[in-house]
Amino acid sequence: NRMALLLLHLGNFHRDGQNYDKANACYEQAVENLQSSDPCGLLANLLSEMGILNYFQREWEEAVVCLNESIDTFTTIYGKEGMSCNWASSLIALGLVNGELGNGEKDKYLDQGLEMIQRLEFDGYALLNHLDFFKKQALTAIGQKRKR
Repeated sequence: NRMALLLLHLGNFHRDGQNYDKANACYEQAVENLQSSDPCGLLANLLSEMGILNYFQREWEEAVVCLNESIDTFTTIYGKEGMSCNWASSLIALGLVNGELGNGEKDKYLDQGLEMIQRLEFDGYALLNHLDFFKKQALTAIGQKRKR
């Protein structure tokens, strides 16, 4: 869907300019355009971007919804052994959000995200989008836990 793809890029442009309200509006409109179709990578990426935006805005509950939907959509499309940069970002972001909320599944998602990053790096993928940032955040969070 070309319109959804255009809206994704426009949303990313606004996000990078820290105009989060406009970014979120673009993402929401793009998701609306795609929800009547079968699950696709573009929808999963949009949900991931929305969840990451919510993470940066510290809107934890909204982040949990978007990130879970993103992870579920990636799993539906690619199966449990699939991988993508946005998928790994979603896993780590969800782990960090769960940490902020005091939920017990923080480590599960951090570990899954870091494992996916290792597979991506092994296969020669560059760490795209926010993935390098989330990799560092996850390693910091895990390191803090081990120091206790």
